[in-house]
Amino acid sequence: MSEAVSASSSSQGAAAGGKKVKQSKRPSPEEIEAKRRERAAKKEKEAADKAAKEAELAAAIAANGKIPNGHLNEHGNVLFVPRDWASVSQAKEKSASAKQKVRVVSWNILAQGLVRRTLFPGSDCLKFKDRSVGLTAEFSSRTGHGWDVGCFQEVDRMDVHGETLDKDGFSYVYEKGYRQKQHGLLVAWRRDLFGESAHRRMTIDLDAESVAAPSEPVRTACSRVTRNVGLFVALTLRDSANGDARDKPGIVVATTHLFWHPMHAYERARQSGILVRRLHEFRKELGAEWQDAPCILAGDFNDQPHSATYHLLAGRKLTPHCHEEVSMSSVVHKSIDERRERGGVSVGFAEGTTEVARNLPSTKAVAPSTDSDAVEEQDQQNAEEDAEEQGEEEEREEEEAEEEGGEPDDRMLKNCRAATKEDALLSMDELLQLHDVARPRPGSADTQGDPGEGTSAHLGSAYGLHYGHISDPSEEGNFFGSPERGRERWDDPDWTPETPNCHTGDSTEPMWTIFSSLFCLTLDYIFMLPKVETSTEARAVPSYPTVTRLLRTHRTETLQPGVPRKGVCASDHIAIGAEIEL
Repeated sequence: MSEAVSASSSSQGAAAGGKKVKQSKRPSPEEIEAKRRERAAKKEKEAADKAAKEAELAAAIAANGKIPNGHLNEHGNVLFVPRDWASVSQAKEKSASAKQKVRVVSWNILAQGLVRRTLFPGSDCLKFKDRSVGLTAEFSSRTGHGWDVGCFQEVDRMDVHGETLDKDGFSYVYEKGYRQKQHGLLVAWRRDLFGESAHRRMTIDLDAESVAAPSEPVRTACSRVTRNVGLFVALTLRDSANGDARDKPGIVVATTHLFWHPMHAYERARQSGILVRRLHEFRKELGAEWQDAPCILAGDFNDQPHSATYHLLAGRKLTPHCHEEVSMSSVVHKSIDERRERGGVSVGFAEGTTEVARNLPSTKAVAPSTDSDAVEEQDQQNAEEDAEEQGEEEEREEEEAEEEGGEPDDRMLKNCRAATKEDALLSMDELLQLHDVARPRPGSADTQGDPGEGTSAHLGSAYGLHYGHISDPSEEGNFFGSPERGRERWDDPDWTPETPNCHTGDSTEPMWTIFSSLFCLTLDYIFMLPKVETSTEARAVPSYPTVTRLLRTHRTETLQPGVPRKGVCASDHIAIGAEIEL
C-alpha cells in the first residue's frame, strides 16, 4: 500500500513539475536585429515624409506666401471661404518679371468691442471665442491670403493679433490715436522683405489737421470731432542676398477709417482730402529717391463709389448727388463748439500706441494729495478722459439710433447748427482743389484761376482701374455697377427682387465689401498716388504703379444671408487686395 501511494505521489509530483516548465519566448538575436531595422526604416520614412511635406510647404509659401488648405482646420472643417489672386490682363504687357511684386491687403476686421447683436441678427460668431479661430486663420498671411503688407482697421485684441503676426514673421505698427479709444489702425509687413522696423512712420489727427498751406494760418475746416486718424508708414526693401537694406526704397502705405455717420458726407470729404495731401507731402519729405516708390492709401472710407468722397479722390466728375450730400452736411456739430471752449485742442490724442502695454487701465489714476502740481496735472488728464469718454458715449448712442432705424432730420443733422463764416468750412471748389495734388492747397497765394487742361493729379483705385480686366474667369456681374447688384438695406420699403441696381454704370469696384444681415455696401478701397511727373505732357495721363493681380471678392450667394458667419468670414467686411510691382 505504501508503494502504491509512493508511486502515486511521484506521478503527481512529476505532473506538477511538468506545469512549471515554460517555453522561452525571448527573441533571437536575428529577430532583434530585424526589429531594429524595421524601426529604423519607419523612422527614416517618417523623416523623409516630413521633409517632403516641409519642402512642399516651403515651395508653396515661396510661390505665393500661403500654406496649402490654410482655410481648413485639423479636422477638415472650413474656417473661411478662400479666394484666389486673379491676373490683370493689361498688366502682362507692362509688367517686368524681374521686378519685386508685393501683395497689399486692406481689411476692416470688426473690433470685438463694437460687436452688437442688434447689428448682426442671426450671426453664429459674435463672441470672440467663436470668431477668433476663423478670424485668425484669414488674418494670418500664411493661412489666409498670402499678403506681404497689410492695412487693417477696427483692430483690438492685439494680444491675439500681435502673436499671429510675430509667429508669421511680420513687423507692425499699431495706432489707436486716442488714449481711450477701443480699437485702432494696424500696418504690418513681412520682415524678410522690408526689415524689422519702418523707415519712417507718422500718425495724424484728422480733427486737428489744417487744410491750408503751412505758410497760412491754421484752418481745420472741421465740422465735427470724430477722433479719426491716419497712419503712414514708409518701408525700405531689403536685399535678399545679404539681408541689408537697399538704397532703393520699397513702398509707402497709409491706412485710415473715415467717419462712420452716413449723413456727414462733408466731413468724410474733408478727411479724405487731408489724407491725400499729407500722403503726397509725406512722400516728398522722404527725399528724391522715394518719388518713384509706390504710394498706397487703403482702408475703410465709409462711402460708396457714387459718393462725393470717392469722386473727389478719383478725380471723377461730380454728380448732382455729390453736390447735394456735401451741401446738406456742411453744418457744424456741437462737439466743435465744445472743443473751442477748451482752447481748440483735440482731447486725448496720443501718438505711439504700438505696444500693447501702452493701453491705459480702465480706472483713472489717483494723484498724490501732497503734490499740488501732480494733482492739477492728474485732474486735467482725468477731465480730458471724461470728455473723450462722453464723446464716445454720444457716438455709440448715435450708432444705436441708426441701427434701430431712427430717421434723420432732413432739415438739420442731430446736434448740429448752420455753419458761419467763422467756421471756415470748405466750399466744393476748395474740396476739389484739396484732392488735386497738382494744385496748391486751398488759400495759397498762387491758387487763383483755372489750373489748365491736363494738370490735375488724383488717386487711382486698384479695383476701379483694373477689376474689369480680370479673366479666367471674368468678374463680370460682381461689380458695384453691375445690374445684378441687389438690395443694400434690409428695411428698404421700395425694394423688390425686380428693382434694378440704382448705381448701374461703369464702376468696377467690388459689388460688396461689407455684407451684414442689415445692410450691404461697398466701402473699402485701395488707392494709389500717381507717380511724380515733371512735365505737363506727362501729367496729362496719370501714371500709377503697375497692378498685376487682384484678390477676387465674394459674390452675393457666398455672403448671404450675411457675415460674420462661421466658415465664411469672421468680419462684416471682406478683405481686398492688390499685387503691385515695386
